[in-house]
Amino acid sequence: MKFELLANEILLDLFEFLDAAYLLRAFSGINTRFGSLLFTHFHSYQLDFQLVSKSGFENLCQNYLPTIIDRIISLHLSDDET
Repeated sequence: MKFELLANEILLDLFEFLDAAYLLRAFSGINTRFGSLLFTHFHSYQLDFQLVSKSGFENLCQNYLPTIIDRIISLHLSDDET
């Protein structure tokens, strides 16, 4: 079975196990369906960048955060790599 053939309800359940930063990088821009599922999944974003590399952080800030900036309720950063 192909991943994209899974029912929306199953995909939303799977999204529960992944953090917001990963979901944005992995599924944003694939197609309209996944974009809609992402925004349905999140009522508000709690972003944890503690394990994201500096280049990954910059990519997220430039490409994804502008579309969800008004929904972010918390942001976790790391002194080590971000």
